[in-house]
Formats: sequence, structure tokens, C-alpha cells
Amino acid sequence: MGNSYRGIAQVLVEVGVLSFEEASARVAGADVDQPVEDDEIGETLADLGVAFVVPGYDVDDLEESYRSVLQDAGRVAGVRIHDIRLDGGELHWRRDGEPVSWHVEHLSDAYLDHLACFEFVHLLEPDDERTFHSMPQQESGDDSVYVLASAEQARRLSEELGLVFD
Repeated sequence: MGNSYRGIAQVLVEVGVLSFEEASARVAGADVDQPVEDDEIGETLADLGVAFVVPGYDVDDLEESYRSVLQDAGRVAGVRIHDIRLDGGELHWRRDGEPVSWHVEHLSDAYLDHLACFEFVHLLEPDDERTFHSMPQQESGDDSVYVLASAEQARRLSEELGLVFD
């Protein structure tokens, strides 16, 4: 891809995913001209506040990891996610005060259920034309990355940054 942090932020502004003010605040203090490798693009988009990441690596605490992921998604979408708890095979939480639950399956206590995140991510989306677009994992065990954008913005991000969405 060959993009820098600054270049990615500029594209996000041009496409309308971020305002100039948001981009300026988020790049402050970053090494903005350092190249961003292809395998770092998802984390960069999350750092810039337009995506959230579901870790593919092993986690120490399932409930705390789900809490972090859901709260990150809520920040990106501009919705309040709270009262998160994992009860066996059910993940319960509130979105702007309304109860929500997901069925999750764990073959191990060390890994989040990526399929459940993929199937239920729409429950985290804002009430406008934007949706979460999933970037495909390159290998098993990779992080799952979800970018919030309208269909047109996602198309332009694909063109401008070479992003691929499922």
C-alpha cells in the first residue's frame, strides 16, 4: 500500500469518514510520515477512530476483552455501550440503555468468538447510512477489523487505499 499515517488520515478526510478537526486531533503526536505496512492498516484505522478491532490473539479475560471491543465499537459508532457481562454462552450489554445480547461460543477461554462478532456487528451500528464493513483476515488468528462507513465511503476507501471488505 505504501501509505503513511498522514496520507491515510488525508484520505479519510477526503472521503468524508473523518472531519479535518478529528483527523488533526488524532494524528497529533504520531509519527505521521512513517510508512504504514499492509498488516498495520487495520490498527491505524482504529487509531484514527474509524474502525474497531477484535483481537485474534489469545486474551487473558474473555469478559474484559469483549468489554473493550464493544466499548471501542461504541465510540466509533457514537453509541453508548455499557453494563457488559458474559454469562456462559451469552454476552449481555446495553446500547444507549436498551438491552442487547449475543450468543457466543468458545472452544477455548482464551479466544473471542469472531463469527459472533461478524454476525451481530450490525447491532452496534449508528442509526444512519453508515455500516461496519469487515476487512478479511489474511490468516487464521489475525485480528478482525470493522470500518464504519457508508457504502459510497467504503467504495472510495477501497479505491484510494486499496482496502478490501468482505
